[in-house]
Amino acid sequence: MKRFSVLVILLVAASVLAFAAPEKVLRATSTWQASFDTASVGSGNIPVHSLIYEWLVRYKGGTAEVEPWLAKSWEVSKDGTTVTFRLQQGVQFHKGYGEFTADDVKFSIERIVKEKLPEAETWKNLDRVEVVDKYTVKLIMKSPTPTIFTIALPFQAGQIFCKKAVEEMGASAFNKTPVGTGPFEMTSFEVGQSITLTKFAKYWGKRTLDADKVVFSFPSDPLTALQAGDLDFAPVYSALNIADGKKAAGLDAVFRLTRFWWVSLPCTDPILKDVNARKAIRAALDIDAIVKVAGFGIAPRGYAMVPPGLPGYWKDAPKYSRDLAKAKEFLKAAGYPNGFTVPFLANSNTNDPAVEIIRQNLAEVGIKLDVNSVEDSTYWSLAPTGKYITIISYQTLPDAGYTLCWFVSDQFWNTMKWSNKQFDDLYNKGQMTMDKNERAQIHIKMQQLMDDDCAMAYVGYLPNGVIYRKGAVDFGPNNEALLVNGVVDTSRIRMK
Repeated sequence: MKRFSVLVILLVAASVLAFAAPEKVLRATSTWQASFDTASVGSGNIPVHSLIYEWLVRYKGGTAEVEPWLAKSWEVSKDGTTVTFRLQQGVQFHKGYGEFTADDVKFSIERIVKEKLPEAETWKNLDRVEVVDKYTVKLIMKSPTPTIFTIALPFQAGQIFCKKAVEEMGASAFNKTPVGTGPFEMTSFEVGQSITLTKFAKYWGKRTLDADKVVFSFPSDPLTALQAGDLDFAPVYSALNIADGKKAAGLDAVFRLTRFWWVSLPCTDPILKDVNARKAIRAALDIDAIVKVAGFGIAPRGYAMVPPGLPGYWKDAPKYSRDLAKAKEFLKAAGYPNGFTVPFLANSNTNDPAVEIIRQNLAEVGIKLDVNSVEDSTYWSLAPTGKYITIISYQTLPDAGYTLCWFVSDQFWNTMKWSNKQFDDLYNKGQMTMDKNERAQIHIKMQQLMDDDCAMAYVGYLPNGVIYRKGAVDFGPNNEALLVNGVVDTSRIRMK
């Protein structure tokens, strides 16, 4: 009788297992990364990081507004220099590292400044972070700081790390085994191959992404992988990818036009340090042709850095047209009437058709490009050196200061290595100016300085977005899983 009972139990258990719901796996790709330090890598890594780390406040529903998150409330002092946050209680870190507290906030923000990480400019006005008690923390600024809630807290510079984990592991090890409070924790990291994240059982908040596991792989052709069903979505940062995604069978694309696009002219180059040489390039370029061919009917032409719709958009920016006669005059003024040869950096992963247009345009006035075509990771290590002309784009946030901060002297991502003290001073002033209209005028003046010195040739505005399999995922009302700059917050995706 006992054997019969045991047999029945085993059969029932086997039956339950046979009919158990299959594991829900979201399959995606992202920018490849060797580090999980959000303040040191590009925002193309946010699709992964948004599952691991969280913010005190986050962007609300694909808008520029913010909503409480790890901070349940806050107060701003009358003079605008101190923000006091009251934190959620009981929030747990991954891998048994205990409860999130004010100490973690202090550590996460101050380390960016102390270690002079690429995002340190975002916290330029920070004086200190003061722990009041376990669940109360103050950000104390040197002066009123209008960017705290537009770019600092709800984006890369505001993601919270586990202090205890970093101190115990060391920063190098932590950057390979990150610990956050997000809805998923990293369980596997195969360098160059895949990143696997598993649902965090002790997650404090309400989940939007109903998946048991998220697997990021890095196929050479994401579009083919999507069509084969090997991926559910792929973040994309080019008009070509968006166009291909929208016309491919079974796929679709969503995007936001908040990526500014320009030809970077290295101002420390032995030849291009002469503004006339740079102006010769700008006059020789057929920007309309570049936009038509490389914008694929999606990207509009632009004439200034700050995109339309943001305070600080320069609507009266000069509208340059191609003028070969002027280009030759500038070449003569620079001392190179017959032209010159300069290095050009191309990203082989994008196969950008604009490269050939630029090469042909400049050849017509005697300027020859020594084209160096490299793969993506090498491109992003070489572009900031300021040794190459390149056509490049950066994504922005709902703050013109963020758009322009990358061109301050000595900024790591200043690909032109252009330096202008007046520009730097205006940037610093804008970071402390609370009046929106006055601040907008400051940012317009900064763009005028860049234009006068021909630090670059503006091209237009590119899409940031995502290609996805129809019927596999949903990005929510107002495509809220896309942040205001079109980067994907994977934690807000819904599986169908």
